Order: sequence, then structure tokens, then C-alpha cells
Amino acid sequence: MILLPAGRLTFFAKGGVARWRSEASIRHSMDNIAKRESDGVDPMYGAGLAWNIKGSTGVRLEYERIATDTVDRDFVSAGV
Repeated sequence: MILLPAGRLTFFAKGGVARWRSEASIRHSMDNIAKRESDGVDPMYGAGLAWNIKGSTGVRLEYERIATDTVDRDFVSAGV
């Protein structure tokens, strides 16, 4: 993680790998169920801003992306 503080505001960037697993099933009829499972390890990266309001209280906004072989997953989060 890279941190670039500027007073009470901090910009950060991060990178690494994400291990993921997914499972899905669909019932076609009473006896027929289709199932699919997949997993992998793929690169991830993100960036965001953190604002220290006072003491241990702050606001954070963050964007992350996990780049898989088939589709990219984007996440946006905010917290207090």
C-alpha cells in the first residue's frame, strides 16, 4: 500500500492478488439441477481517499477492482 498524506487528507493506492470462489445452481425441473463452481487467484488493485475529521474519527472512500480472466469486478465503498 502506498500512502500520500496531505494534512488530514490521505490518498492511498494498493495492489495485490485476490483468491476467489463462486458457486451457482439452477433447478430446471424437479430432479434436474445444474451446478457450476469456479475459483481462481487474480490481480487486484485499488485507490481511495481518507479524511481524518478529528482524533480517531474519519471518512473513507475507496475503489477496488479484481481483474479475472472472464470479467472484472468493481467495488466502491464508503465508511465513517
